Amino acid sequence: MRPSIPISLFIASITAACTGGDGPALGGDVVGTWRILPNATDDDPPVPEAERHTLDLRADGTYSETEGGGDSQTSNTGSYTLDDGELTIVEDGETDSFTLPYLAREDRFVLGALLPDGSGESVADTWTGTSRAGTETTTLTAELRSDNTAHLSYDNSVRADDVFDGTWRQVNSDVEITLTPEANVTIHVRASLVDGVLGTAYEKI
Repeated sequence: MRPSIPISLFIASITAACTGGDGPALGGDVVGTWRILPNATDDDPPVPEAERHTLDLRADGTYSETEGGGDSQTSNTGSYTLDDGELTIVEDGETDSFTLPYLAREDRFVLGALLPDGSGESVADTWTGTSRAGTETTTLTAELRSDNTAHLSYDNSVRADDVFDGTWRQVNSDVEITLTPEANVTIHVRASLVDGVLGTAYEKI
C-alpha cells in the first residue's frame, strides 16, 4: 500500500536540489502543519477547510496526515527524511518508500514540485522530473506551449511508456491540463505555480 499523500501526474523528484534552467533550487524548512489549497481551475466547489488534506511534518522525522470528515475521514502516520530537495516518506507498517520533490517557502509548501527549463516565471515552459515509488521510476517531461497545447511524456522503468497530448489553461497562479487519452475519457490535471515551480500547493496553518 502506498502513502495517501495526494499523487498527481505532476509528482516528480529531481536528483539533488538543482534547477532545470534559471528556476529555483528545491528544499526548505518543512516542519509544520500544512493544508492543501483549492485550485482555481476546478469547476467543483472547493472542499471545506476542515476536510482538506492536511499534512503534519514534525521535527522528529515523523508525519501524520488526514483527509475528509466524519465517517469518511482517513488518516495515516509514518516517517520522513529530507535530502537535497527531496522528501521521502514511509508509511507505518509499509516497507516501500515514496520520494518526491518539495519546495517550502515560509507559509507555502509545494509537493511534487516540477522544475522548469527556463526561469519558472511563466507556465509556458518545459517541466521535467523523475518520481520514485518503491523500485519504480518515472521520468516526466511536460511541455506546456505558448499556444496552450500540452504534450506530456512518461518514461517508466517498469511499465510501458505513456504519451499524452492535450491543452492547458491558467487562472491566476493555478493551472489545469486537460488530456483525452481515449474516446469518452477526459483527465484533468491541476497544479499551482509557486515561486517558480509547479506542483500541489499547501498553506501553513
